[in-house]
Amino acid sequence: LYALRESRGSVVLEEILGDSFEGVIVCDGWTGYSAYHSHLQRCWAHLLREKDNLSDEDTEALSLYEELQDLHEGLNKFLDTNPTLMQRIIVQQQAQELIEGLITEGAESEKASDLLQTLHGGLGQWFTFVVHPKANSTNNQAERVLRDSVMRRKTMTLREEKGVKSYETFQSLIRTWKQQEKNPYLELRRLARQIGDYHTNAQDAWD
Repeated sequence: LYALRESRGSVVLEEILGDSFEGVIVCDGWTGYSAYHSHLQRCWAHLLREKDNLSDEDTEALSLYEELQDLHEGLNKFLDTNPTLMQRIIVQQQAQELIEGLITEGAESEKASDLLQTLHGGLGQWFTFVVHPKANSTNNQAERVLRDSVMRRKTMTLREEKGVKSYETFQSLIRTWKQQEKNPYLELRRLARQIGDYHTNAQDAWD
């Protein structure tokens, strides 16, 4: 579902998802998500990609990132074994305790301290995916789907509400069909025929 808004605030989430959403939101650390909902999965890709900005001299931060990367990979391999819910809960608790231990131990370098602060800010939200099989540990899929539209939006101007609504609708339809491995062109033709038949039947009934 595509929605173009000026704001990234929690009011948009409430508008789209309602005030009683009970699912898991996979997201980055933007405060709008936590203001709207408490059942979150913080994105591990956003966390781990910061490793690329480190210098080789910051061995403390590099070591922390490598430990977290190993933890993330290990958890995903564990989930590939199709564990029971009880096994998931136990492993989730162990992972949580490991993170809490790293935070308590602290760090000396600025980058390592920043990383621990990020971990602390997301406590309770890093391992939701371990006990929820349908939740991913990253929001990479959503970002890949959005990338083309984000780039396209920078080159176009949608001033009228009707234009914005049309763009949202067509993008939502096309991307949903692609995700379902359907041909968007054929699906659009089918939809156009359905709409044409509906109007024809409505006109016949009116006559």
